[in-house]
Amino acid sequence: MTATATVAAVAIISAAVAAVVVVLVGITAAVAVAVVISVAVAVVATVAVVIGEP
Repeated sequence: MTATATVAAVAIISAAVAAVVVVLVGITAAVAVAVVISVAVAVVATVAVVIGEP
C-alpha cells in the first residue's frame, strides 16, 4: 500500500471514528480525538516518506 493510500484510509477511518465519538460523547471529545488522529496521520505520513514509499 502506498503512503497516499495509507493516509487516505486512515483519514476515512478517523472521520468515521470522530462521527461516532460526536454521537456518543459530544463535540469536545471529538475535537480532542481529531487532534490526536491528525498528529498520528502526520507521523505515519512522515515515516512513510522517510522509509521511501511513493
